[in-house]
Amino acid sequence: MSALALPLILTSICLASAMLTQSLTVTIILLSLALVGNYAFKGPFWALAGDWLSARMAAVGLAAINTWAHIGTARSDSAPRRD
Repeated sequence: MSALALPLILTSICLASAMLTQSLTVTIILLSLALVGNYAFKGPFWALAGDWLSARMAAVGLAAINTWAHIGTARSDSAPRRD
């Protein structure tokens, strides 16, 4: 479980710190570390989802996770923007 928690903690700390800094160099470094944490989370997430599901339901379960992610992305892209 720490393989999932540590990258998310890194991402959240870096994003929060990036909002508080005034230096462009520090901001770029913090945002780069936030991306490292974000991408480090993806591998263990998909492996853990496959481990929790039975062999028969793994394909359906992973497809359902992927489908909900695409629905969420489509909804957020088509949301009305406030100017």
